[in-house]
Amino acid sequence: MTRESRNVKGWSFDTENKEGIRITTDNKCGFFMIRPSLHDPVISLQVEAQTVEKGRGVVTKLRALMESALAKGDELNFKELDSMINDDGEARGW
Repeated sequence: MTRESRNVKGWSFDTENKEGIRITTDNKCGFFMIRPSLHDPVISLQVEAQTVEKGRGVVTKLRALMESALAKGDELNFKELDSMINDDGEARGW
């Protein structure tokens, strides 16, 4: 994931973070942090951006990176990410 994120313009890997993978976005005006849950079989994602639209843009790029980084045969459920991207009317922290 860190290798793939280095190819996204405006994103940079935060080497000081110890909690998961933290990437600064939008030329350091936002960030996301992704890490496995300690107790549940889920991935925790925190996104901070200057606007909702920029946040959706980050999630859209991140989803594509995650999907392309999956090993053949691996699966992730992208339902919650897709809900954030498509703004299906449910409050998802925006």
